[in-house]
Amino acid sequence: SEPVLPDPWVRGRDLLAMGLPEGPRIGHWLQKAYNWQLEGRYPDREALRESLRQTLRRHGEIDG
Repeated sequence: SEPVLPDPWVRGRDLLAMGLPEGPRIGHWLQKAYNWQLEGRYPDREALRESLRQTLRRHGEIDG
């Protein structure tokens, strides 16, 4: 049987709340965040979200 993938820790609404504008970048970052989650890079949802927020800032995707 197929392995059951976990629910994503980060959803589109989370990215919008961080200040990322609607558009194709949402899908790009959702995929990245999910890959990081599946790779086990972060112990929990909050750690992943915080790192993602910092990454978005560094890339100039969000302000501040």
